[in-house]
Amino acid sequence: MDGFDAVGIGPGIGTSIETAKSVKQMIHNFKNPIVIGADAINILSENKSWLLNVPSNSIFISRNIN
Repeated sequence: MDGFDAVGIGPGIGTSIETAKSVKQMIHNFKNPIVIGADAINILSENKSWLLNVPSNSIFISRNIN
């Protein structure tokens, strides 16, 4: 993920155990902002301690904004 200023994760990724592991890895290792939506929010709601590792200036989007 080196070279990226920000990334997005969440919409449509599902909430399987393997997906949760990927979300955890991203949140713990990526130091730039993350746009976190839908399924990633659902995963974080089940793993609240991970919130401590969400990078500064990250954005949570809980619904479609039109």
